[in-house]
Amino acid sequence: MYFDGPCVRLIDYRASPTDATAATEAKQLSLTLGPVGWYDYSVANQEWAKAHEYASTDRVRDFLDIERVTRHKEISGVRLTNIVVTVVTITTRDGYVLYSLRSKRLGSYHNRLISAVSENLHQVKDRALDAPVPSVLPAPFRAVLRGIREELSAAVANTIPSEKLLLLGLSFHLETFHPSLIFLVPLDLTLAEVKQMRRERPGVDFTEGDLLSVRVDKAEAIDRLLADERWIPCGKASLIRSLEFLRTLAEERGDSVFQVVHDLATLPLPR
Repeated sequence: MYFDGPCVRLIDYRASPTDATAATEAKQLSLTLGPVGWYDYSVANQEWAKAHEYASTDRVRDFLDIERVTRHKEISGVRLTNIVVTVVTITTRDGYVLYSLRSKRLGSYHNRLISAVSENLHQVKDRALDAPVPSVLPAPFRAVLRGIREELSAAVANTIPSEKLLLLGLSFHLETFHPSLIFLVPLDLTLAEVKQMRRERPGVDFTEGDLLSVRVDKAEAIDRLLADERWIPCGKASLIRSLEFLRTLAEERGDSVFQVVHDLATLPLPR
């Protein structure tokens, strides 16, 4: 079946400085979003696929200034449309990182590895194009919780306070043009509890993938996992960024990564 979903595209973004001089200042990220349908996205990007296939440098430049994207982190000059996605790496209280193997029944990226939860921003469900309301979570955060409800379980989503939705970065894939908002969500649940909740109260889209896990403190196992060629780039970016964040915290605190994961799950974080 074909569904021309009311998706959301990222037009541009602005981020506050993150150098040492701004260490004590609040970091802010501003997103400029716009509407896009799946049909518009898929048809418009066919021209890029043709240019890419024939390796015509001139034609590629018609659609994309690679230097502006890679060197200057600018996407406003990309002439192709995109669909903005949230990709979520999840950790458990007992030290596991969760990821997913996408079902063979899916129409795209089937039998590929991705982060535990991935969800497109939705114009209606996430009210992604509405004017921001200070007392309401921003749309990407609502999309993360919706994805956890739909792909894991509402029971899991109900345990997550808003301050535990940690936005760590933005990735941009130069083949699919999906800009992906990278999140880490530390659950105050064990791996067994997550699996039990998913089994007893599965989300409506739980069949989209098999939930897998690796110990956060098993460096060799993680290296082997990251070397797997089945990774979808945004999911791999989410896992790498999350591990980088956790290891940096561990180094700064003089703790183990396992202890950092446990504390993020169990201790209150500032809002």
